[in-house]
Amino acid sequence: SWLSTVARSAAGPAVSIVLYLMYNYVQYGDIFKTGYGEGNGILRFSLIETPKALIAYLVSPALSVFLFAPVMLSILFVWKQSLKRWPLETKCLLLAAGAHFLTIASIPVWDGAIAYGPRYVLAAILLLMPLALPAFEMAFKERIRRWRIAMAAMVLLGVFVQIVGVAVYVATNEWFYNRQNIYESRAFLLLPAASPVWVQLQDLFAGRNIIPWAWRAVSQPGPALVLLIVLAVVIAAGTWLLRIPRSPEGGPAVPEVSILTMSSLVLLGFFATSPVVAPVQQRIVDHLNAGLAAQQSGRDVEAEELYALVLGLDPGNKFALHNLALLYEKIGKTTESVLLYERALASDPTFTPSANNLSRYVRGPVESLPVQECSSATQCYEIGKRVWDLGDKAVALSLWKRTAKRFPREPWLMRNMARARYDLADYEGAVEDYRKAVELSPSDDDLRTDLAWALLNASRFQEARQICNEVLAHDSRNAAAAAILARLSR
Repeated sequence: SWLSTVARSAAGPAVSIVLYLMYNYVQYGDIFKTGYGEGNGILRFSLIETPKALIAYLVSPALSVFLFAPVMLSILFVWKQSLKRWPLETKCLLLAAGAHFLTIASIPVWDGAIAYGPRYVLAAILLLMPLALPAFEMAFKERIRRWRIAMAAMVLLGVFVQIVGVAVYVATNEWFYNRQNIYESRAFLLLPAASPVWVQLQDLFAGRNIIPWAWRAVSQPGPALVLLIVLAVVIAAGTWLLRIPRSPEGGPAVPEVSILTMSSLVLLGFFATSPVVAPVQQRIVDHLNAGLAAQQSGRDVEAEELYALVLGLDPGNKFALHNLALLYEKIGKTTESVLLYERALASDPTFTPSANNLSRYVRGPVESLPVQECSSATQCYEIGKRVWDLGDKAVALSLWKRTAKRFPREPWLMRNMARARYDLADYEGAVEDYRKAVELSPSDDDLRTDLAWALLNASRFQEARQICNEVLAHDSRNAAAAAILARLSR
């Protein structure tokens, strides 16, 4: 009966839930703890956050399973075929994946923090993949042209997305979110420009933060090489399995083999687990010491990974930030090293090692400042702003001038340059920069009144009066324009 089928299908997910809760108990001492601390690691179902998480995992440019595993799209069109051919297995997989999604959506840190894609739901993605087999059959066995094109496109897109992911250091996403102030509010989940794919693709094209993972695996034989070989074998085995002929009942045997393989891997991981008994601070110290040892031995990529683990536990750890900055400075990534030194100093303003290293860029010649390495006007401006805050205003202004030449269509940049000149009492220079900003954004009344203030201080009273009258003509309550006219009437 239908009820019997559902019951049998639910048996597998039920066992998985029990094992999952047992895993939490073994590792963290409580079935409802997940290892992310007392606040973030407790399962909590919310009528607001849980649906938001489920939606994000479907359509967010930062988390969508369809972006990071495009083949999942085909399941939307062929799941009925899978259900008809393998009713028990399909229901079991759907229920298990649904339970996993719901569990993850009930964790306060459901977005996965700094990661490349939906790392928390990788298991659910793997469970659902066998349901895409009818799509592959229509594409490559029945050779239906539109399906061949669609599946080839999805596979190629998926490979491309994963290459971008493994080629660039994942912490670049955190730096981008922090620069844009979009991390704490989770605004990055809905911004296409903040998608990890796009952020890391830009770094890949610019040659920044590259991780030579495959080269490291080959040049330094060890666990990494073993994993690379296992990955190649798994891909080859999967390709061979797709060529298995139909069974006597009329359906291929692949789903059973796939489920058995994935279940074996999950059980292997479960039985290999051990309690996490070391407190967070001890784990931070252990990772720091291991990272420092790797760095001193010349294993820079391994050191990067260990410092990333530290920053995952303690984002403001000054030692990890400083040592990571040293690694970037070593390979000529000056922009990234400056930003990391600044983050270390933000954590501890008295941290002398980072202050001393940063001073080399602040006090050196203007030409040595890393403007050419900036990927955006915002990044270049922030470097100059930190130099300004440290007191070397002339150097900061020179840096901004060079930035403006690289990014000449940014009115906010010209405005900030003008304000800097104004603060230095260079009123004629401020007038020039404000005029450029107004040309780029002629409808901005705040820019125009700023220009009027600069004209006033440059003793160009008639021009200031004309601008204020123009602003008041369409905004009679503009306080800045009225204040300038009041000054002029004295």
